[in-house]
Amino acid sequence: SLIATTGSILDADALVGGVNDSSVDVIASGLRMVSGATIGSTANALDLQVATLGARATGGLFLQEADGITIGDVTVAVQRVTAGASAGAVNDSVLSDLRTVTGAAHIVLVAGGSITLTQGSDADGMAVQAAGTGNILLQATGAGSSIDALANADIAAATARISMVAAGAL
Repeated sequence: SLIATTGSILDADALVGGVNDSSVDVIASGLRMVSGATIGSTANALDLQVATLGARATGGLFLQEADGITIGDVTVAVQRVTAGASAGAVNDSVLSDLRTVTGAAHIVLVAGGSITLTQGSDADGMAVQAAGTGNILLQATGAGSSIDALANADIAAATARISMVAAGAL
């Protein structure tokens, strides 16, 4: 899990020629992110190589995936070292979906492979949801890449636009 309770989760490396670089920031089989502000930025998306992702932010989500990705359930169980140098189990709750929760918070996910959207165990019928006037872009850029929404994996923008672009099938 990456958690910034009141702040952002950002890609702090330098832009290359004024645009986002392609250096991967996070590699994981499952990634759970929660931010009290934004995850990534319009100028510098958070670069991922992740199999399954669940993310929630008060502000926008700006993500660039190196290959294919599934939006679905992610749960994390770790041993965290305490100030007294002992280890204690920490279990973060299951998080599914890509979701923004306030205002004009956009969701942008560009993947080098296919994007698979699942309902997840939260049973809300959503896979991607932008609050307020936040727009959504899902883009699968790899040769033959598709965007697949499984049963009950809806995409919703409260009062804004949704764009899906794929090299292959939608």
